[in-house]
Amino acid sequence: MKTWKRTRILALAVLIASCGTPEEKAERLVEIAAFEERQSNWEHATEVYEVVVEDYPDTEAAAEARRRIEAIRELEASGP
Repeated sequence: MKTWKRTRILALAVLIASCGTPEEKAERLVEIAAFEERQSNWEHATEVYEVVVEDYPDTEAAAEARRRIEAIRELEASGP
């Protein structure tokens, strides 16, 4: 059930970001991932950031997504 919920949320995020230029799409996905971060939903934020990196690798948003993925990993590694 949890996997299904994540899949639906990720699909919705991609749908929301599906209009506009590649940079605009990537920026919208980063905004969605940042919202997930603010909700302390690190796993989903990372998944959305990874979509940005994979689908829009040459954008400024992808560079930001890489930075945020690293920050989340460092946060997770530091423990609760």
